[in-house]
Amino acid sequence: VFIDVWQQVQKAGRLWKHEWTVKTDPDCLLVPQRLKWHLGALQAPVGQPVYVKNNAMNSSYSNGGFLGAVEVFSREALELYFDWWPMCEKTIGITGGEDGFMKGCMDALGAGYMVDGGMFKPDDDPRLCALGKYAAYHP
Repeated sequence: VFIDVWQQVQKAGRLWKHEWTVKTDPDCLLVPQRLKWHLGALQAPVGQPVYVKNNAMNSSYSNGGFLGAVEVFSREALELYFDWWPMCEKTIGITGGEDGFMKGCMDALGAGYMVDGGMFKPDDDPRLCALGKYAAYHP
């Protein structure tokens, strides 16, 4: 299913007008202004394929710091993905879920990553939103 959704995103074409594309789960709360601040603070290299590792959890519990509730990719990272996703599907497979597939594909294709352990908080405590720290929350 997620590969089909990414193909629809590509077909719609709106992603090419933006530096970053963000995918969230339906039950994820995203605060766009906070995300913009987080991405600006990263000072990502312009014009490079990059994705964001989005949490500071123990990497054995968090897919190496990349959880699928909120996924952030540079335009160039998705350009690379769209050129090569069939090879990723063939070699990585999709049984590991969307976040495992996307992280594995990005890594296999040589996309870089940046770490923002404070971008995303996998917690359903509504008081955390009032802190103004995280850009996304997920139960």
